[in-house]
Amino acid sequence: MPRLNPSDKGFTLIELLIVITIMISITVAIVPSFAGYIRNQGVKQANEQVKSDLRNIQNKAVTGALSDQTINSNPVAYWAVRFSNAARYEYFVSDVATSCPASFSAGQLQGYADLTVGIEVKSSGNKCIFFNMANGSISTINFPSTNLIVGYVGSTKTGDCRRIQFNNSGLIYSGTSQVCT
Repeated sequence: MPRLNPSDKGFTLIELLIVITIMISITVAIVPSFAGYIRNQGVKQANEQVKSDLRNIQNKAVTGALSDQTINSNPVAYWAVRFSNAARYEYFVSDVATSCPASFSAGQLQGYADLTVGIEVKSSGNKCIFFNMANGSISTINFPSTNLIVGYVGSTKTGDCRRIQFNNSGLIYSGTSQVCT
């Protein structure tokens, strides 16, 4: 057997295998928590998108955008958002805030937004939020409470959904992570 020179340095095969085993163990432990982090960030991002869009529509109402237009010969008095399809919501103008429309008159629909694939607004049926052009206050149609739930499709896990809350005066803010309902 050849003698090793004290100046020769290196790792043995056993040392390398031990280091590789430790690295694999750490990686296996980290991947699930990182996947959970990514999932949580997806819900937060969708929540912020919806909240930002609601505020943008509210700003259009407060600044009087399209206030010189008419719908069915009546002046536009509201900007609104309709949640009818879980992955998409439409924003529109209206002359009244008494019902959530199933369809839109000519010139009423102003656009729509799609959520990230796999994320939805938890609602069933048409639900509308109306922003008054006079003062930016909020009126809701078919909402059981003054909040909106954004989360993963079909999930019932805590943390997979976030709440957007609002009040009649026009305040819009994010709620906490919660169980999807």
